[in-house]
Amino acid sequence: MKRLNISISIILGIVTCLLLVQACSHLYSGANKQSSKRRDISSRKGPNANKQDVNEKKIKSINLPIVMGSYEFRKRIKSALNLLHANPNELYISSISKYVTKIKEGERSGSHVYGATPWIELNISSCPDDNIEWCASVLYHESLHTFLYRSEKPHTGEQAELYCNLKQLEALKEIEASEETINWLKQIIEDGDHSDLDGDGDYDWDDYNLRNW
Repeated sequence: MKRLNISISIILGIVTCLLLVQACSHLYSGANKQSSKRRDISSRKGPNANKQDVNEKKIKSINLPIVMGSYEFRKRIKSALNLLHANPNELYISSISKYVTKIKEGERSGSHVYGATPWIELNISSCPDDNIEWCASVLYHESLHTFLYRSEKPHTGEQAELYCNLKQLEALKEIEASEETINWLKQIIEDGDHSDLDGDGDYDWDDYNLRNW
């Protein structure tokens, strides 16, 4: 009888061990499936996740200028900045980020290139509500005056305006401005009198003060 009890105990121990092994195997298999599933999801989402990280870093690296002025002015400028920010060509928004610290509503439009904090003064007429593409291109144009100044090149006058206008024209085409807007700038370039408003052959404060835009 004693031997029978010992045999039964041994058999029960073996069965218990087998059940434990089977349970552990099931748990290990389930864990592997979950891990494999997570890896599979990660591999599918990897490129998009990386792209999102890059976009977030890009947004953080771009310091957009402070916008000062009336509510309507701020709204239009922010729409123009958003338009440039969304464009695949980062050149335009990067130029503004690098060379413009502030955009302020004023009587006349122009760049203040000197010092460590260059800024743009803009008449709201240079940023029409029904032509945000033009406004965006003007912001890029004005940022280029600071670029020229810091590159130790002439930043005012006929040649500087021609350079900025041609670059502005490229931007208008890329952000898909209307044909009318593009032709308008082409005409300004062709006329060549954008900077010399008083017609005396130079560009100075007299010309700046004659601006109504």
